[in-house]
Amino acid sequence: MSEIFSIGLTALAGGGLAPGTASAATIVWDATPGVPANWNVATNWNPDQVPAPAPANDQAQINNGGIAVIDAAQGVQQVGSVVIGSTLNDTGTLRVTGGGQVSSGASATGGGG
Repeated sequence: MSEIFSIGLTALAGGGLAPGTASAATIVWDATPGVPANWNVATNWNPDQVPAPAPANDQAQINNGGIAVIDAAQGVQQVGSVVIGSTLNDTGTLRVTGGGQVSSGASATGGGG
């Protein structure tokens, strides 16, 4: 059974999507499914780079059953948008704990269906 959900993420001052900026890249979580791993580690993403905020406004996708963790040690992580479970059978988790923060110009959404 797939759960469809939407989480609003608050953009920090100066954040958000700026019109006329370069095309956003889609950066896909590829760390081991079911095992918590740090958001801020490039090798946990495909291609091997942490999703970037403005002006890039990358889209981070967590679709492989993975668990991306942002905690206080990583500080604030900024990104253009976050998609969790982009299709009906995709799953993923974004775990923000211990004072960690995520800033996005868009909201995280679950796949339709």
